[in-house]
Amino acid sequence: MATSTLVILFFALLIFFLLFGVPLIFVIGGLATVGIYFTSGVGGLGMVVSQVTNQMSSFLTIAIPCFVFLGCVLEKTGIAEEAFELLYKIFGRIRGGLAVSSVIVCTIFGAMTGTAAASVVTMGLIALPAMLKRNYNTRMAVGAVASGGTLGVIIPPSVLMILYGLFTGESIGQMFAGGVFSGITISFIFCAYILIRSAIQKDYAPAVPKEERSSI
Repeated sequence: MATSTLVILFFALLIFFLLFGVPLIFVIGGLATVGIYFTSGVGGLGMVVSQVTNQMSSFLTIAIPCFVFLGCVLEKTGIAEEAFELLYKIFGRIRGGLAVSSVIVCTIFGAMTGTAAASVVTMGLIALPAMLKRNYNTRMAVGAVASGGTLGVIIPPSVLMILYGLFTGESIGQMFAGGVFSGITISFIFCAYILIRSAIQKDYAPAVPKEERSSI
């Protein structure tokens, strides 16, 4: 079978399995294994086993499940909800305060879990309903959660940085060092944009009612 035909076939199978909800890890891993079999024969399957063994025995790879586990702990224990509640009490008195709180919590989550999924899912369940309930503009509310969640990819410890370093041989420590300032700067820009936009368009992100504000 021609290579171009195989590419089209496997891409169609990828879309098909994803539409039916098959987990991504099984779709990509399975199709890659089958593709190697068709292109390199049975001997090529040994390469799959050796690569998986080498990566799983790598000291750096151990960090990935640890970060994912920490994200699950933060989600299940309710720490994220309490952190948002604290920032909500502090920043809720200003316009755009809830959105700023969401970005800050996402930044903290990114620095603790190394992934974007934990921040987006948790803030999507906690912060998004709170903002919409208080008449925040839908674009502002969704944008704060979505953009804040992407900081988990930039701020160390980033799982993607670890994977990139493993496959390219780049220094993970140097990438982490570069991601600290970049992540904090982007988070500050997000917060500044929210506050400026809320000050200009006052109906976009109103302040919370006085009875809900903290006495601090």
